[in-house]
Amino acid sequence: MRYPYLIGVLLITIIGVWWLLGEDPEARVREAHADLVQFLSKSEGDSDGSLSVLQLRALEALFAGTCDVSGDAEGLAGSYSPQELVGLIIRVRSAMTSVELQLGEITIEFPQEDVAVARFSASLDGLDSNGERRVQAREVESRMRDVDGAWQFVSFTLAER
Repeated sequence: MRYPYLIGVLLITIIGVWWLLGEDPEARVREAHADLVQFLSKSEGDSDGSLSVLQLRALEALFAGTCDVSGDAEGLAGSYSPQELVGLIIRVRSAMTSVELQLGEITIEFPQEDVAVARFSASLDGLDSNGERRVQAREVESRMRDVDGAWQFVSFTLAER
């Protein structure tokens, strides 16, 4: 009489674990892009615009061991470690009074099970410390790889719109 209950509990546990761990990869890729937008953006009301240690670690975790930037990247083309990319982001945020990154409609493809390719338009609108408005727009292709259950950026290719 105990065995049917034990089997039922075991099945419910397995289904629950599968449901919790089996998140939709497309949703996770979109979430990584949204997180990147959140970390890059800074409003005028922010006191100093700095990021906490936890935020810096979360930002660093978005990038693979090496992340390539290519195309129309205005002097940013190259291969970067997560720490170098976080440093670049911090420098941009500190040089700007406000900065807003917006992404257009993101299309995502999975050429392999652990590889995602996202294409979107991105616009950056900011106010530098001298009061000059900086506006840029690019078409972007980002490549991500699933590394131990976490989707990480491995490259960005930028093209002028």
